[in-house]
Amino acid sequence: MLKPTRVIFNYAARCNMPCQFCYIPFNGVRTALADRLVAIDRVAAMGAELITFGGGDPLLDRDLEAVFAHTASHGIKIQLDTNGLLLNTDTLPLLQRYVSFMSLPLEGDADTHTLMRGNKKHFAHVLDTIPRVLDAGIRLKINTVACTKNLHALPALAETLSPFAQRTDNPLARWSIYEFIPAERGEMNRIDFEMAPGRFHTAMQALRQQFPALPIEPGARSTRKSAYFFMNDNGTVYATNPAPDRDSTIFLGHIMDDDIQEKWSALIEGTDHGDRFKDRATLRLGLT
Repeated sequence: MLKPTRVIFNYAARCNMPCQFCYIPFNGVRTALADRLVAIDRVAAMGAELITFGGGDPLLDRDLEAVFAHTASHGIKIQLDTNGLLLNTDTLPLLQRYVSFMSLPLEGDADTHTLMRGNKKHFAHVLDTIPRVLDAGIRLKINTVACTKNLHALPALAETLSPFAQRTDNPLARWSIYEFIPAERGEMNRIDFEMAPGRFHTAMQALRQQFPALPIEPGARSTRKSAYFFMNDNGTVYATNPAPDRDSTIFLGHIMDDDIQEKWSALIEGTDHGDRFKDRATLRLGLT
């Protein structure tokens, strides 16, 4: 039986950005701090070594310091996926204290990013935040969702990211480019974002040839399905459907269910998706 060595802990009540390609099943339900801490205890007992806090933005959680401290008390490393809107001089010291690895989103040039993210000030804010995070000694990667709206703008983004990857001190660790998966909100808008088969692979080949010095990490749709142990802050556990012709979310139960690990492991063990999970967990632990 697989151990969920890497857990994706998503804040699913709400988000402070309106991205129409989002895969998170937002539910509008805020949970008590005690329930979040018990859920962390549970995945720690199941073998978690790294928790990626994402969502919905984790920095919206007023109790995030308590959540991070509790996670760290188990010896679990912390990765933070944030849109960065609330990342400033007040919140950065908290991240320095607890976060080993962090992700920020950029989707192309300024106009393309604004089109996809729906916030005119966000692109400039992220660019201003990147050197602050790197100077603070936090390992950083940039996340990009590749789709029909931004493939043309990825070379411009590569030019923007290149100086950060060339830093002598704490350079940019990864540029993760994820093929759009039409799940949840993304399913409702798939006609606007979904690429033709093979287009992602071709675009990634060209980008890596043009920018060989950039640490590009492609995440094809076919290799990412069911490669993660997802848990919402209310304890709901889910995965994406491993069937090649399905992009739906499979809800497996609650983190406190006695058989929740068995259900998740049975979904992916012995498949390419299980291998992907192991590889990704090893990569993340190595980078931190």
